[in-house]
Amino acid sequence: MKRRKHSAETKTKAVLEAIKEEQTLAEVASKYDVHPKLLAQWKQEFVENANLVFNRKRQEKQLQEDLKEKDKTIDSLYKEVGQLTLKVNWAEKKIREFGL
Repeated sequence: MKRRKHSAETKTKAVLEAIKEEQTLAEVASKYDVHPKLLAQWKQEFVENANLVFNRKRQEKQLQEDLKEKDKTIDSLYKEVGQLTLKVNWAEKKIREFGL
């Protein structure tokens, strides 16, 4: 039997209906043509991750700060590579001048 993939939108609708408890879990599962156990798993995952909705701004800010820090590091490394390239080119020129 082939596994069906359910969209995030379908899962969300089903879970929200299950959370309302206006119908039994089995009734909601039947409506969305999924096994009640699967709907229970979706519901559990939804509830466990609900706090992510409210932490999103803090996480975005942290990611932006991390990105800025990484950009600074990359800029510093490019600068160092440029300086080292100049030194190598200078050394190669002096070696050729002295015929070594």
